[in-house]
Amino acid sequence: MINIYTTPFFTALVGLCLGSFLHALAHRIAFEKPILRKRSHCPDCDILITWYQNIPILSWLALGGRCCNCKALISWIYPFTELVSAIAFTLVWHYLPLQSPLMGVAYSLFIAALIVATTTDLHTFTIPQAASLWMAPVGIAAAAAQLLHISLLQSIFGACAGYISLWLVNFIFKKMRGIDGIGVGDMELLCMIGAFLGPVGVWHTVMIASTVGSLWGLLMYLLHKEANGIVPFGPFLALGACCQLFLARQLWYVFTFGF
Repeated sequence: MINIYTTPFFTALVGLCLGSFLHALAHRIAFEKPILRKRSHCPDCDILITWYQNIPILSWLALGGRCCNCKALISWIYPFTELVSAIAFTLVWHYLPLQSPLMGVAYSLFIAALIVATTTDLHTFTIPQAASLWMAPVGIAAAAAQLLHISLLQSIFGACAGYISLWLVNFIFKKMRGIDGIGVGDMELLCMIGAFLGPVGVWHTVMIASTVGSLWGLLMYLLHKEANGIVPFGPFLALGACCQLFLARQLWYVFTFGF
């Protein structure tokens, strides 16, 4: 008899609910709203959202992406966050070679931080330190407790390399152009990524994020002709980190041998 609580389907359902919670948390952090003081509500008309209007993905589809009261648009970021969360948490618990449940918890915290950082960056072009810099010691502690696939030294070196690498890029860019090219939030996010994935993870993350981010920026320019359009870099760093987490061996061969 199959235990449903250990199936990928159940994990995906839990991931959807966690994604809904993480988005609400990120939204309140991004717009500096009380985290625990009020139930979910429409930011436009302030009407409280009922439980059946808060079912992950399904409610957004049923409402046509609009508030049931004022008909204001509900951002696509809501269902996107929920879907990504379901996929990511399912991969952590059913794809990664976990040596213990605590290792799964450690990587789940990493995924949760990436989701919050991505959501806030998409909404307000900011990344809270609670989802970046403050999580770096958590990654280092997890590595020290052997709850990651990297050593303590790799975690410490990865955290330092993550921050310093983007700081140097921004320093050179600012010397050449007179303006910042990379935000401090991105540096702190890569610091956290390095703490969980190590220096090799930082390198692969930056390569993927830079490539995909450049292609996305080019596409937006071709579509909208906005040469000075701001592109949040956090979501691309999160994408690169997830690729490294779930496809580490494949990426090693790609970046080492070119195939």
